[in-house]
Parts: sequence; structure tokens; C-alpha cells
Amino acid sequence: MEKAITNRFNLLASTYRHGEDYAEEELLAHLEEFGDPDPESEITRVSGIVIAKTMLDPFEVTAKLKELVHDRPWEIRHLMRVIPIERVCHTDLESIGQATGSLAYKVKPGHTFRITVERRHSVLSSSDIIKKCADMIIDGKVDLKSPCWIVLVETIGGIAGVSILAHDDIFSSVIEKRRF
Repeated sequence: MEKAITNRFNLLASTYRHGEDYAEEELLAHLEEFGDPDPESEITRVSGIVIAKTMLDPFEVTAKLKELVHDRPWEIRHLMRVIPIERVCHTDLESIGQATGSLAYKVKPGHTFRITVERRHSVLSSSDIIKKCADMIIDGKVDLKSPCWIVLVETIGGIAGVSILAHDDIFSSVIEKRRF
């Protein structure tokens, strides 16, 4: 992962193993359709993972993908999940903690949260990442079953993407296609 967007991507897409080329093409086509004249993408070293940088709001992208799958489901064939990424940092506990801390304002007093770590090609343990992130969120309380917020840490080797998301912020083609 040495291309220009590695340190500044704002979407992470997953697909089936060896489907990265098709998923990348599909994602870029939809980003252009949604109004980004020059989206960028990169196939990572991790099988099934594509990252992208768009000038569009990544949360609006996932909402538009949901609309698209309801209107024209045949156009989503290779994208399995698309996740907005709010911060990109190095995969070390201090950087991940700082990224989480910069987003912690979203978790208001009385709100609940869960920390989810998708660890790929990283030497850090999930439990260490979870502990560091939890230390950064002062106002919320943990709810593993039905949280208001998901603190998501996606590690891809030496780079991590961090977001604090509501359940509806994540696009899953499987879930959306089941809804109708």
C-alpha cells in the first residue's frame, strides 16, 4: 500500500477474495455517478479490501449506495461492504488513541458504544486497541448488543482507519438486498 491515498482514504470497501479489481471498478463508477469527478482508489495488500478517497461525504456515499441497491440492485455485484473512514493514522496504540479521542465528542453522556476492531496484518492485539479506544471515550457506556455508536478500528498493516459510526452508516449489500 504505497500509493498516494494510503494515508488519506475515507472509504473502505470489502469484496470477496480476488474480486478486488471488479469491486474497485464498481466503487469508482458509483462515486463518479454520485458526483465525484475524480475519485481515487487502491487495492490493498489485504485480500478483499479496497480503499478509496472521494471528495464526497463518505456517509452520504453509503446512504446513496443503499438507495442504489433498492432502485437498481443488479448494479451492486462486487461490493460487499462500504464503510466511511473518519481518521487515518499509523497502526500504533498512541495514534489510534488520538484518532479515537478526536472523534469521541460524538458519544454524548448517556449514549452507549461498542468497540469493534478489524485487525489485518497488524501485530497489535485487538484487546490492546479496545482498551486504548475505551480510555478515550469518557461520556458513554459500553453496550455490546445494541449500542448507539460503533467505534470501528480497521487496521491494514501499518495504517489504521478509525470511525465512530451509527449502525446505518455502514453499507452492506447483503443486508440491503434482503430488505426488499
